[in-house]
Amino acid sequence: MTVRFTVNGSPLSVSAEPGEVLLDTLRRSGFTGVKAGCRSGNCGVCTVLLDGRPVPSCSVLTARVEGRSVTTIEGVGDPAHPHPLQTEFLERSAAQCSYCMQGMIVSSKALLDEIPHPSEQEIREHLTGNLCRCTGYVKAVEAVKAVAEGRAAGTAPAPGGPAGEPSTAPDGATMGAGGAARAAADRRHAVGRSAPKVEGLGLLSGRARYTDDLAPPGTLTGRIKRSPHAHARIRRIDASKALALPGVHAVLTWRDVPRVPFSTAS
Repeated sequence: MTVRFTVNGSPLSVSAEPGEVLLDTLRRSGFTGVKAGCRSGNCGVCTVLLDGRPVPSCSVLTARVEGRSVTTIEGVGDPAHPHPLQTEFLERSAAQCSYCMQGMIVSSKALLDEIPHPSEQEIREHLTGNLCRCTGYVKAVEAVKAVAEGRAAGTAPAPGGPAGEPSTAPDGATMGAGGAARAAADRRHAVGRSAPKVEGLGLLSGRARYTDDLAPPGTLTGRIKRSPHAHARIRRIDASKALALPGVHAVLTWRDVPRVPFSTAS
């Protein structure tokens, strides 16, 4: 079936299977900033805005977005023109591996669009649907607060006045050319201070690629099928029906893994 909707302000027409989810449709359409995580609607990695509201794209059928508007991390900002949230997440070292941060930034944007000046409690409650294994969430909350309060690096006025006017130091004193040069040199010193990730804005804007974003022609995609039972003894696995499905090339089970005993002891 053909589904037509808007992505980041541009119309998109795609052919989708009846059970296809928005996450897969967006990724194969080139929007790889939308990451795949739990695929069960729990982690928030794949968050996009659907008509302005944050949703896990892994839990939304593509057929349900007909005629609607979708915003991905690519539509929030790019490295040349980052959103204040992207800038502040970078400056405050909220971005580590950054795999989950695209979804967190999209969720934060939705919050600030609805509540321009949220309390810290409102920020924390809003981000409960976005899990992150790298950070303690503190820096992310601080970044959202800074943007909401107008203290973000991306919202601060540019240093210096109009062309030809001297720059002004933080304490209000006017700096001459020598002072401006010293300040510029001081910014280049990284020893003993935090330094933003070189690839940070690329990661936080969805432009940088992870291994999962690389799909050469002819690549096979593997999926892990987990038992739906938390405590059960699996006596037998019959893969015959799965192997009969079109497009399935192999089903690997424990029988295909060499039983090589090993020890983690030193």
